[in-house]
Amino acid sequence: MSKETEEAPLLVDESVISKDELQELNEPEPVNEKEPGVIGNEDIASGIGNQNSPFNSVEEDSGSKAVPVTILTGFLGAGKTSLLKCILENAQGKRVAVLMNEVGDSGDLERNLMEEAGGEELYEEWVSLSNGCMCCTVKDSGIKAIEQLMKQKGKFDSIVIETTGVANPGPLAQTFWLDDALGSEVQLDGVVTVIDCQNLDSILNDSTEIGSIQISHADCLVLNKTDKVNTSELERIYHVVRSINPLAKICETSYGRVHDIQEILDLNAYRESEDFQKFMIPSTPHTHNSHDVGHGKACTSETPVTSITSRTFELPRRMSADEYERWLQWIRGILWLCLETGEGEEYMIYRSKALLQKDDGSWHVMQGVREVFEVLPLPRSAKINSDKQLHPVTVLIGKNVDRIPPFLT
Repeated sequence: MSKETEEAPLLVDESVISKDELQELNEPEPVNEKEPGVIGNEDIASGIGNQNSPFNSVEEDSGSKAVPVTILTGFLGAGKTSLLKCILENAQGKRVAVLMNEVGDSGDLERNLMEEAGGEELYEEWVSLSNGCMCCTVKDSGIKAIEQLMKQKGKFDSIVIETTGVANPGPLAQTFWLDDALGSEVQLDGVVTVIDCQNLDSILNDSTEIGSIQISHADCLVLNKTDKVNTSELERIYHVVRSINPLAKICETSYGRVHDIQEILDLNAYRESEDFQKFMIPSTPHTHNSHDVGHGKACTSETPVTSITSRTFELPRRMSADEYERWLQWIRGILWLCLETGEGEEYMIYRSKALLQKDDGSWHVMQGVREVFEVLPLPRSAKINSDKQLHPVTVLIGKNVDRIPPFLT
């Protein structure tokens, strides 16, 4: 998509970013991305699979690719707005459409919207910036907002959706997987969670566990306010977030300033990655629970107590057809039981990944968000230096994962 095509609109909440700040951003810059089911793969038994899933990155008839969508989440005050401002100020030629959904203390968000008699939301004009980005604020950051945005497809290269500080990003991530209305117009690029390093303990000790849930869904963790903590505290924070989510990429920032926005906008977390070495943490598999903070660090009195952690299950190499079918039954039983029993009963899986090797030597990747998952073969161009460097594993991130029955070969 040409960088010289017409400008893309942006969604901005003036109660969060003022008109003066928007004017600064607009200054010219020097010229210098129901029923549980298994998603679209013929290797898997049929479920509610959407063959047009945006995860498949299918090109449209026009030849244009699906637009990547980044879900930006994080607890209240973590620094999401600062990170968004950094994205808008340093777009690096990428035309980004941002949907902001932060309900401010003043309640000014309501005045940015009108409602029709039938309750349909009308979106106010998007603010177009000189660097090709666009901003607007919406009450609902789900499908309706994206459908409105896609009417202007061709004016932007990627979409960033900001959730409220108390939002669980899981249902929104699932929406892009299951909704047929969007077809192949968009694809989920990744979930980015901003973490307030200065107040992480109080956030994770919150009874709602929303902070832990946001971390568990992340494909990229942005450790913000690192200037407010010392080196030893930052190391402890690493251990804590890794105990919850051992797979996410980690970036360190202060004031939400990311040196290269491609670190968070070009994750390709839900696509077949040619550079598969980056997909899983290159270390010996660990098993974590609420008393195991990971990486050899013992739990201390300063470590937040959370029931949301991760657990890794080793799998056999070159699984036979029978072993693979039993693994499918095992993972379905785990993920779909969560749906049947409900959160708080037994266990709840928020995010899952697996690396599998079949008996013909081929490698396959499983991705899952809550009870929905897909299994895809690694592309032939995947950068695998040696099979011995890859460990067939299943990684489950969620609540009470210590109660999950093991996979028996």
